[in-house]
Amino acid sequence: MGTRYEPSSGNAPRILVVAPVFAPASPIGTMRTLRLVRRMDADGWRATVLTAAPATYVPSMPQDPALLERVPAAVEIVHAPVLRPIERLNKMLRPQRSRPGPSPSAAEPGAATPQSWYRELYKIIDELTSIPDREIGWVVPAIVSGMSIVRKQRPVAIYSSAPPWSAQIAAYAIARLSGLPWVADFRDPWARAPWRENQPERQRRAAVRLERHVVRRADAILFATPTNRREYASQYGAQVAEKFFVVPNGCDPDEFAGRSRPADSETFTLLHAGSLYGARSPVPLFEAIASIISKGIVRRDQFRLRLIGTSTLDRDLEQSVSRHNLHDVVERVSRMPRREIVDAMASASALLVLQPETTVSIPGKLYEYLALGKPVLALCEEGDTAELVRASGAGIAVISPDVRAVEAGLVELLRVRERPLVPAHRDLYDGTRFAGEALAVIAAVAGKRSAVADDGRRATPEAVAAGKASE
Repeated sequence: MGTRYEPSSGNAPRILVVAPVFAPASPIGTMRTLRLVRRMDADGWRATVLTAAPATYVPSMPQDPALLERVPAAVEIVHAPVLRPIERLNKMLRPQRSRPGPSPSAAEPGAATPQSWYRELYKIIDELTSIPDREIGWVVPAIVSGMSIVRKQRPVAIYSSAPPWSAQIAAYAIARLSGLPWVADFRDPWARAPWRENQPERQRRAAVRLERHVVRRADAILFATPTNRREYASQYGAQVAEKFFVVPNGCDPDEFAGRSRPADSETFTLLHAGSLYGARSPVPLFEAIASIISKGIVRRDQFRLRLIGTSTLDRDLEQSVSRHNLHDVVERVSRMPRREIVDAMASASALLVLQPETTVSIPGKLYEYLALGKPVLALCEEGDTAELVRASGAGIAVISPDVRAVEAGLVELLRVRERPLVPAHRDLYDGTRFAGEALAVIAAVAGKRSAVADDGRRATPEAVAAGKASE
């Protein structure tokens, strides 16, 4: 059980949870915060969740209203709108862009056209309104709403979850204005994330400065992986790292209990649930699938690859599917309600993880895969994801991006069905227990007790309550 914090008044203590992504938004980041507020409720705490107004979500935000059914009745949800000035400006100027102007030949050489001025203006404003991310328009409304909550409800601490990193900026301001203790949750790396390398220099510099302010002001920082914590400890030094804790993501085991079903014995279905973007691409896998089909290792009518989730790689995927003649093998579904996604995962033969080019984060879906007791194929780097897959005893980690290595992993995966699979130990994926560890850190901060993390060790509720961390 999590550590209870009982104030002298006898009233249940309240935590202000700052999380722009929360139910009914349904990306994987929502689940970590949802597990925490459920654990707070079970352990005698009260939570007020300050989140984004659904009407102001970006169009690509996945939503599942059924998630609201899992929010405890005592949890209050306060919505603050996301102001999106760049989108409004774009709409205002779009008619002007569409008006016919002088042809390039009629304009003076080197003269700026209205279109070029618009593009430059749009580029500057777009860059500035993307610091620290495209949810920056939520920060001011969130600060206003957050301070109102502080005055009315008198919470004992603030907890914030990011990305989006605008959550940490809003929580930073609320903590500074209110003087409340604050726990900041870093689900991913921020300023030195590998995927930031292609961002404009101005955005990278801003990320470094903003991260530094957040790390120094927060009373405790949570990280989802040991590697991420070690990287931050190296960056900020041992003294600051005393307030760094590792709390894995996990999942809610009860959501998956009894859900796993035997796969179709005739067709081997490999399923990926989650967004595809950047380096998280299945294109090398397409080539490996085409190869094992051409070699007769598996018949094309007995193998399916299902990809469930949004994608920014549509063109690359379509070209690769066409090039390898996999139209009848690869199935893509952009959106499904969460319950249907879980059903699809539960009935698959095996589950796919795509985590290339980074060692500092573990996809949240991996914990759900382990809870379902299905074989896992992970195309990843050597690091936390590969270690978890191996520790589970239920998966195959393919480290090399070479197609031959991916093909070998596929062949090994196909053989898994020939032997009984031992389910992963619950301690590897029990997010409810991990939420108790997060709550223990919040309790320590709220109670002004010492919470020291030493050499990346996990902070158990009992150890944090005693003022130290242990394995």
